[in-house]
Amino acid sequence: MFLDEIKKSLKIENMEFASPVVTVFGKVGAAIEGHKGLLFFSDEEIRFKVKSRILSVSGKNLSLVETSERDAVISGIVEKVDYV
Repeated sequence: MFLDEIKKSLKIENMEFASPVVTVFGKVGAAIEGHKGLLFFSDEEIRFKVKSRILSVSGKNLSLVETSERDAVISGIVEKVDYV
């Protein structure tokens, strides 16, 4: 994902960034890196387990474009990112 490219270009590939890393692309989507699992999914809210907290992404027409064990890409109108 995005951070992997940055770490490689800066030659700090073995360095761990603080998790999770949330990148919001205006109101058109978001990337979540370092989550511990998907907890809830609807077209208005997606929740992820992150460390000992829950990360909520809310908005309209949300969908999971890509997911892996630790990372996720969301498309849709992102209105709010918050811990719940």
